Amino acid sequence: MKKTINLFFLIILICNCKGQEKAKEFRPIMNTQKNFKDSVNSNAKLLLTNEFYWDLENHNSPFSLNRVSNTFTDFIEWRKKNLKTNITDYFPEIGENELIFDRNKTDLETVKAFYEIHSNMQKEMFGMLGNLMDSITSQVNELTGKDRITKKISQEEKNEILERTANQMGATALMEHDDEIITVGFAQFVTEGTIDKDMKVLTEKAIQRQLLPYVLDQFEDIEFRKRREVEFKIMLEDLNKIK
Repeated sequence: MKKTINLFFLIILICNCKGQEKAKEFRPIMNTQKNFKDSVNSNAKLLLTNEFYWDLENHNSPFSLNRVSNTFTDFIEWRKKNLKTNITDYFPEIGENELIFDRNKTDLETVKAFYEIHSNMQKEMFGMLGNLMDSITSQVNELTGKDRITKKISQEEKNEILERTANQMGATALMEHDDEIITVGFAQFVTEGTIDKDMKVLTEKAIQRQLLPYVLDQFEDIEFRKRREVEFKIMLEDLNKIK
C-alpha cells in the first residue's frame, strides 16, 4: 500500500514538472487577437494585472497597436525560427552607427548626445527643405509677375519652428528605440513565461531611460507625460518580479 501511494505521488510530481516546463514553451500569439489577454502564458496573466497592459490602443502598453513599428509581430515571426538564439540577437549590432543608441547606457549625457545627433540631422534636412521652398516661391512670383505666394515666414519664425521640430526628432527616435526593446522583452514573457537574463537587463535600462525627467519633459502633452511615467514605473516594478 505504501509503495502504491509513493508511486502515486511520484506520478503527480512528474506531471507537475512537465506542466512547469510547458509554461516556458514558446506560444506564437498575436497582439491583434480579440482575446489576446486570454491567450498569453499563465505566468504573464498572474503578474501583469494592470489593465493598461491589455489596452492595445494605449501607446504605453508593450503590446500597443499604435506604435510606429510592428515589433511584436516581427519578433514573434523571428522567434519561431530562432528558438535557441539569444533574444538580444534580434536587435541590430550597434557598431559605429551613431544613429543606433547604445542599449547598455542610461546616463543623461549619452541621451543628450543622441538627441543632438538626430536634432542636427533634422535641422540639416529642414534647412534644405526651407531653401527649396524659398526658391519655388521666388520662381512662382517671377513667372506670374506678382506675389502669388504672399504668406511668408520670417527667418526668426523659421528658426523657431526648426529648433522645436529638430529637438522632438531626438526624443521620438529614442522613444521608438526603447519602445522596441520593451516590447521584445515583454513579448518573450507573454509567449514563454520568462525573460532571458540579458534581455531583462536591456528592458530594464530602456524603461529607466524613458523615466528620466529630461526624457519625460520632451512630451508636450502633460497628461500623456504623467500617464507614461506612472505606467512605466508599474512596468519596471513588474519586470523586477519576473524570475
